[in-house]
Amino acid sequence: MLDDRKFEIEYYAVSDIGRVRSNHEDNVLLPSGDFVKEGEISKAKTQITYNGKFVNSSTDFKCFAVADGMGGHNAGEIASSQIVSMLKKHSSNCQTIDDFEQLVDKINFTVFELGKAERRHANLGSTLIAAVVSENKIFSVNVGDSRMYLYGKTGLKRLSHDHTEGQLLIDIGIIKDDKDCLYKMRSSLTRFIGMDKFDAEKLSCVSEGYDLSSFYFGLLCSDGISNFISDEQMEELLSKSVGSDLEEAGNNLLKKAFDVTSNEKAGSDNATLILFRPVLLDKRSNRKRGLLNRLFRSRGN
Repeated sequence: MLDDRKFEIEYYAVSDIGRVRSNHEDNVLLPSGDFVKEGEISKAKTQITYNGKFVNSSTDFKCFAVADGMGGHNAGEIASSQIVSMLKKHSSNCQTIDDFEQLVDKINFTVFELGKAERRHANLGSTLIAAVVSENKIFSVNVGDSRMYLYGKTGLKRLSHDHTEGQLLIDIGIIKDDKDCLYKMRSSLTRFIGMDKFDAEKLSCVSEGYDLSSFYFGLLCSDGISNFISDEQMEELLSKSVGSDLEEAGNNLLKKAFDVTSNEKAGSDNATLILFRPVLLDKRSNRKRGLLNRLFRSRGN
């Protein structure tokens, strides 16, 4: 049966240089095509924000993305910028999640070749987290440790899977969760965009699809957010934001990530998040609104 539902998806994005670093290596891609231009965020201008909304139908294929250039590697901002530029150019040609995964593989090869081309770009790399909207469902596609969450009636759910040494220890049962990890182990990547070789079948990790009507918020973020806000704190903040202004909710998350009273290292990394909220458009309400508009226009004439 054809899914003819339409959703209005509102979003808010913020990217901030943080309290310590002098360079900014995070980037975003929004359905509007917006992304962070090279040099747009610096010590002189520490933050950029975006607001927007669009109507999505089951035939659309849209994506949100966050790319976090790898700290300690050369020109991480070039890697993250290359990723979002290629996603902007090519993701509209995707029709399925498999198509999108193949695009991620092509982006990985491009970034790797870019790193080989110039010595100053050696070890070029970045994480990627994408929220893909297809057939009125949402999927998480990730490489690295940038994350995606959904918050709904049953609480907070992480859709992405960290590709770190710490997560690997969790996966094989040596430790219980990332609270037991050393910070270095938690942030040491086992996969990233720009890798030379990867032995698994696919580089990216893809979640199952969730209906757009099944949650209140979707959240994508770099580790400048998730390293300094626990899942429990994130769930509490989002629970208080249901029905409230999306920008306020996003800024509350950023404020918590920079709260040095909770974590002395807070704000030590670039921090980026995209918060979005889908709302099912009621056809009956839309028809009624259209009739009222026509009535008012006829009376005005």
